[in-house]
Amino acid sequence: MTSQSNSSAFPTRLKQRCEDLAQQYGFKANDLARGFESYLAHLFVQESGFQEVLEGQQPHSADLSEVILRRNDLGVDVVLEDSEHKQLLLVQAKWLGKGTAFPNNELQSFFGLHTKLCESDYIATGSDMARELLGGYRDRVRDHYTVRFRFVTNRVLPKTERIGLIRDSANKGYEDAGLPIVCEIFGQTELKELESQVKSTDAGILKSITFAVKGNDVVEFREPSHSLICRISGNELTDLYKQHKQELFALNIRLPMTLNRAINRDIRDTAEKEPESFFFYNNGVSAVCHEFEYNEQQNRVEAKRFQIINGAQTVGAIAGANSTDKVSVLFRLTATGDATGGEFTENIIRFNNTQNPIQISDFRANDQIQQFLREHLNRRSGKGPVPSFSYQPKRGKRITGDAGPILTSDQLARIRYSFLHGPVRTYKEPKLLFDTSDSGLYWWAFGDQGQSLQSWTEPELDEAAIAIALDDIFKKESRALRNQAKKSDAGHGHNAEGGGRAPAFGEPNYLYRLSRYLVGLVAVGLRLSREEGRFESFKELLSGKNHFDQITGSAIEDARRLVRFEINNRIETRAESQPDYNLARDERTWEKLRRQMETETLTRLH
Repeated sequence: MTSQSNSSAFPTRLKQRCEDLAQQYGFKANDLARGFESYLAHLFVQESGFQEVLEGQQPHSADLSEVILRRNDLGVDVVLEDSEHKQLLLVQAKWLGKGTAFPNNELQSFFGLHTKLCESDYIATGSDMARELLGGYRDRVRDHYTVRFRFVTNRVLPKTERIGLIRDSANKGYEDAGLPIVCEIFGQTELKELESQVKSTDAGILKSITFAVKGNDVVEFREPSHSLICRISGNELTDLYKQHKQELFALNIRLPMTLNRAINRDIRDTAEKEPESFFFYNNGVSAVCHEFEYNEQQNRVEAKRFQIINGAQTVGAIAGANSTDKVSVLFRLTATGDATGGEFTENIIRFNNTQNPIQISDFRANDQIQQFLREHLNRRSGKGPVPSFSYQPKRGKRITGDAGPILTSDQLARIRYSFLHGPVRTYKEPKLLFDTSDSGLYWWAFGDQGQSLQSWTEPELDEAAIAIALDDIFKKESRALRNQAKKSDAGHGHNAEGGGRAPAFGEPNYLYRLSRYLVGLVAVGLRLSREEGRFESFKELLSGKNHFDQITGSAIEDARRLVRFEINNRIETRAESQPDYNLARDERTWEKLRRQMETETLTRLH
C-alpha cells in the first residue's frame, strides 16, 4: 500500500472508529462529535504517564467515561491526569465537516481558559462531573503541575499563519507569567502520526538495525565496554525515525510521542535556524545494544537489539524539522551484552535520564522482589474475594488472555503502602515509592518496615491480596454509584450526559480517587479486629467471599462514613471545590481519621 493510499485511508478509519465509539458510549453512530471526543480519550491515554487512568484496562476497550465531559463541560472535553509526574492534559475536540472553516475564535478562547478555570464562580457553572474533574485545577497549578491545553480537530490543519500565531502568543504569555502551561494544536496529520507511534511502541525492541555515521569523527573502544562516540547526520536520524518510529525507544522512559510538543519546539527551531551550531547546543543521543560492528570502510554501524535511551526528544524534533541537511548530532552507542535490560543497561538509562522527570518504576522491574511477585502474587488472582488480575512490574508489556486487568507495580506500591503505613504520601509523593535511597519509600512499599526483601512470606502475600481486594471493592462501588446517579438523572428528566442540575458533591465523585485512602482506614480496623480475636490471620479472610464480607463489612462502612463526614465538612466550612484532592494530601486529617477509626472499631467490638 502506498503512502498516498495510507493517507487517504486514515480519514475513513477515523470516521469508522468514531462511529463505533459513539455507540459504545450510548450515542447514535452518526454523532461523530461525541465519538471523536471518545476517540481522543482512548488515544491520548496511551501517552507516557497516563497509564494510571486505565487502572489495568486495555486502552481500546477501556471505559473512559469518567474522564470525558459531555455537557456543561466548562470548555474541556477530556481530562487526563498523571499524578506521578504532575501532568494535566485538557483536550478540546472539534469534529469539522467538509467545508467548515477552522474555528480560530474557539481556539483562542480555549487557550485562554486557564484564568477562568482558576475562578470558583466559573467552576460552579459546570456539571457535577466538570466540577469534579476541573474543580481542583487551581490547586494543581499551585502544586506545580504542568498543564497542556490541546485543541484537536479531525481535519488537516490549514496552512495559515493565524493558527500558529494564536498558539505561539498563548504559549509566550504563559511563559512570561512563569506558568508551566503549554498550548498545542492537533489535526489529522498529528493524530495519524501519534496513532502510528503508539502502535509501534508495542512492537518491541529492534532485532537489528544499520545506519551511517560521519567517518572522520568516530572514536571506537572496547574496554571496559564496546562503545562508539561519533557524529551522525540529522538526515540519518530522520530516516531512522521514519522507518522505525517508536521501536527505537522501547527502553526509553520518555518518548517523543508527538512532534509538535513544546519541549521539542526549541530543539526543532535550532535545527532549522542554526543547523551548523546544533552539534554544540544539543546534548546529543545515547543508545545501547546487545552488540554492534563498525565498518570503518563504509562508515556504517550494524547493531543488534538497538535502543535509543536518551535523546528521544532530540530525534523526534529533528524528524519534525523542515530541513536537516546541515545538522549533525553527537551520538554514543554502548554494547551492554544485555538482551532486553539488565542492571548495566538500566544504570545507563537511569544516569542518562536524570535531568527530567522519569517513570522510575521501570528501573525496579527486574528486581528480585518484583520477579517474585510476578510469579507468586498472581497465584492469588481471582481466589475468594480477590479480583482477577495480572501483576505486571514492567510498563509497556501488555498482557492478554483471561488473566484479568493488569495490576502495575505503581498500583501495588500505592495500595500496599496505604494498607501498611497510611495513604497520604502515596498521593503527595508517589515518586518516592520507587526511590531506594534512605529517604525513599520503595522498601516501605515492597519490603518490611523499610528493609529490603527478595521475597514475601505467605502472610505478607495474603495481606497484599486483602489490600488489592479492598481497593477493588471501593472502585467497583464508585462505578455502581455513578451508574445509579446517571439513571436517577435520566428518570427525573435530567440530561444523562451532565446537562441537568447535578447532585451535591458525594461519594460518586470521590470514592474512586480515594479508594486507597479508604483501604488505609479499613486496614486500621482490621488490625484491631485481629488483635481482639475476631479472626486469626488474613489467610482466613481469603477462604471465601462470604467470610471476607462478614469480617470487613463493618470496617468498610465505618471508613466510608468517616470520609463522607470529612468531605462534607470541608465543603460546608471551607467551601473547597475539590475536597478529596486536599483531604488525600492532609497528614493531620489522616491522623485524626485514623484515631477515629480506632475508636469506632473498639466501640463496635466491645
